[in-house]
This record gives sequence, structure tokens and C-alpha cells, in this order.
Amino acid sequence: TEVLISHSKKNHGDHLDMRNNQAVSTSTVSDWTKRQNQLKKLVDQIDQRLSSVFIVLADVAMIYEVSSSFEEMASYQQKTFELLVRYPYGAPLVLGPLQQLYKDAVELFSFVQLMVLSYGDLTKMKVSSRQAIYRQLRDQVYVLRSRCYSIYQLMRKIEFSQVLQHTQLYPFIQKDKAIVKEIINIFK
Repeated sequence: TEVLISHSKKNHGDHLDMRNNQAVSTSTVSDWTKRQNQLKKLVDQIDQRLSSVFIVLADVAMIYEVSSSFEEMASYQQKTFELLVRYPYGAPLVLGPLQQLYKDAVELFSFVQLMVLSYGDLTKMKVSSRQAIYRQLRDQVYVLRSRCYSIYQLMRKIEFSQVLQHTQLYPFIQKDKAIVKEIINIFK
């Protein structure tokens, strides 16, 4: 009986230790789960903020890219008009492409105006949808810029042809002829 009583006391003590350890373990697990949930919320908030920052940065980058393209187009147009003032007979060649350019510019302006007016809806869109819209805008701006450049290059061709027509050859041929005659006379 004494062995049974001591065994029972030992089992009872082990049971109390196990219950205390289980309580500590349960509180540790619940505390760990609580901290993990807090960390997950914090990471989600940081991720959401970073996504917002990246979206704003994408918008700013797009605005910068479009504005720099517009500046480049304006410089091409300015150079084209300067060449048109110097060579007015080139106007019929550039008139058609310029009219088409201005029609496309009006369409692009309408597209940009629609984007500005619906910016609230744009901010609610997924990133992939925004990228598709930005890609469309970027492509239209690049097409306009390349058309401005091609019109400018057309006027440059006219300028080059005029410079070529009015350029006199340097008298290299005459000098070479005299040198050859001199050499022939020396050998005679």
C-alpha cells in the first residue's frame, strides 16, 4: 500500500506539473499567435502603403515621361517651323503630315483629359489594368513624337538639298591636275 500511495502521490505531482506546464505552454502559444497576428497586420499595412507609394511613383514617372516627350515634340515643331520660314516652298510637303499630326494630337489630348477626369476610378483599378492604360498613353505619345521627328527630318532633307545646290566644290581637282602636269613635266 505504501508503494501504491507513493506512486499515486508521484502521479498526482506529475499531473500537477503537466497541468502547470500545459498552462504555460498554452499561454505561450496564445501569446505567440497574438504576436504573429500583430506582425502579419503590420506587414499587411506596410505592404499596402508600399503599394500605394509604388502606384503614386508610377503615376509620377508616367507624367514625367509624357511631359518630357511633349517638350521634345515642341522642340521638333519649333525647329520645323524655323526651317519652314527659311524654306517656305517646303510647306506643301509638310502640310499633310502636320494636319494628321494635329488630328492625332487632339485625340491624344481627349484621351489624357478622360484619364484626368476619371483619375478616381484609375486609382481603384488593379495595377495590371493601370499598366495597360499607361502603355496605351505611352504608345500614342511615342507615335506623335516620332511623327514630329519625321516631319522635322523631311524639312532637314529640304535644307540639305538647298545647301547641296548652293555649295561650290573646292578646287581640289584643279590642284591635282596641276600637280600631275608638274610630275609629267619632270619625267619628260
